[in-house]
Amino acid sequence: MNRDGSDLSSLSDEDDYQGDNGSEMDDDDEDQDVTFDFSAPPQQRIHTDKFNPVSFDFQEVGLPSLVKNYNDYMGGIDHLDRTISFYRMKFRTKKCTVRVILHMIDFTTSSAWIAYRNNMTELEEPKKDILYYFAFGLSIGNTLIYG
Repeated sequence: MNRDGSDLSSLSDEDDYQGDNGSEMDDDDEDQDVTFDFSAPPQQRIHTDKFNPVSFDFQEVGLPSLVKNYNDYMGGIDHLDRTISFYRMKFRTKKCTVRVILHMIDFTTSSAWIAYRNNMTELEEPKKDILYYFAFGLSIGNTLIYG
């Protein structure tokens, strides 16, 4: 008996069992193993050097392309998190909506400053003419308040 009073004995019959999508499952379906291969095909495998502390030299090891792509693009997020941490809006509140809104403002300000700095660098502006993060945030605030 179940808590709600229904009888569970009918569920033990394997002949009446249906899968999640409503189709009946055969005994053959249970015996199939599913394997996932997340590594890249052999022609796309990348090799990198790894230090071996026993022999004190570098050895070439295979690196899946998934890991290579992660390592190539993870720097942007780390840089964004670092710039957010410089001048985070600090308000003591327990309301998660306020925290999310403040984080969104921090996120957009930081990403806008990174884009601004990259554009100014591409235009080969002198480094003294590129605003620092704090000054950039103040100019955004002045623009929003005074127009």
